[in-house]
Amino acid sequence: MQVAMLTALENALKPDGKFEFSIEDVRKYCVNQGVYDSTNFMTNFKKNARLFRNLKEKDHIELSPEGKTELAEAVSAVLE
Repeated sequence: MQVAMLTALENALKPDGKFEFSIEDVRKYCVNQGVYDSTNFMTNFKKNARLFRNLKEKDHIELSPEGKTELAEAVSAVLE
């Protein structure tokens, strides 16, 4: 979830950006970092559906208000 949150932040910082991400971008990052769990990848998103506005839209998943709170926690975790 932290990768998804930080990817949304990265996208929001771009001109005309939004707090959103693509499932495939997150998947690729996880694979590249060696943290991809193919069995539980989508399960984790479904368990945390409250963090997203439109989980069914796999190319443009926006953070919900709760997701933005989770993002703040992810940033704090990275800074520690």
